[in-house]
Amino acid sequence: MRKIILPLVLMFSGTCIFAQGQDKRNIRITVANEQKNTLPGSTIYLLNSDSTVIRSGAAGASGIFEFTDLEAGKYLVKASQTGYIDGYSPLIDLGTKTAFADIITLRSRSSLLNEVTVVSKSRPSSSCLIKQS
Repeated sequence: MRKIILPLVLMFSGTCIFAQGQDKRNIRITVANEQKNTLPGSTIYLLNSDSTVIRSGAAGASGIFEFTDLEAGKYLVKASQTGYIDGYSPLIDLGTKTAFADIITLRSRSSLLNEVTVVSKSRPSSSCLIKQS
């Protein structure tokens, strides 16, 4: 009897652990610029469906950051980097999916000017003589 019970207990406990691991979900984000170059060090924010920040982190050297062990639900991801306009993912529904991956492209905040004209007005100078005695 013991020979039968022990394998059954081990089998069911392994199944429970495996099933718990499947409840967690992840989101993997790559941040890039318009030239498709990755942007290491970008700040990544995980937002819930009402735009409240849940977690945040920084993209690694490859421009990638991953949020792991997420509960089922709807999420948004925001990416930011100095010199760029913030970018957002589409609404992510992890109710039916266990994983989501996307690239967020950030646009440069600065723009080049076609032409610059510099105008200067000269000021009248006042002469000041200092007499030495």
